[in-house]
Amino acid sequence: MDYDIRHNLIHEKFILKMGKMYMAPKNIANDSEAKKMYCRELRNAINKRIDSGADEKTFLSMLEKVWDRCIADQSYRLWFTPALVSKHASKVNAERREAINATTVAVEKAFSPEQKDERPRKSDAAGGGWTIEKCDEHIANMERMIADGEIGGHMGRKLANIPRVAKERLINAGHKPANSLDYGVGVKS
Repeated sequence: MDYDIRHNLIHEKFILKMGKMYMAPKNIANDSEAKKMYCRELRNAINKRIDSGADEKTFLSMLEKVWDRCIADQSYRLWFTPALVSKHASKVNAERREAINATTVAVEKAFSPEQKDERPRKSDAAGGGWTIEKCDEHIANMERMIADGEIGGHMGRKLANIPRVAKERLINAGHKPANSLDYGVGVKS
């Protein structure tokens, strides 16, 4: 929609209704030039605040909302003030933008790839908080519990396999024990 179409719609659907339903303020009631200026200000107040990208159907819907809110706020039998019209046109436009943004976010979320699970992968022993030292400690602790009879042998061996597999994965990934010194590896003295 272009500027003229929007102004004509505002005039037909808003200004003319207001002119028929309410009285003009006293200072402009008998001055046709002042009435034209006042109505131009109201048209501009609406036109500047409602998104220019709206199609005709959306624009008319928004214009109707501005009208309804101005009526609800108006306590006098006089024409709406430009400030009142501006306030409601801005609010209606902001609500439309929020609705568009919310819809856009919902669509993007629906069509975006699934977020990866924050938990460490099964094969990432280091990401699971394992170190070679912790693995050795857990294995030794489990062997002690089996020897002391605190846990059954079968169950203890199964539970000890968890840190064994983690240790194996750490070693395969190139992790070294913290107490190993890596001085001069591959260097002749």
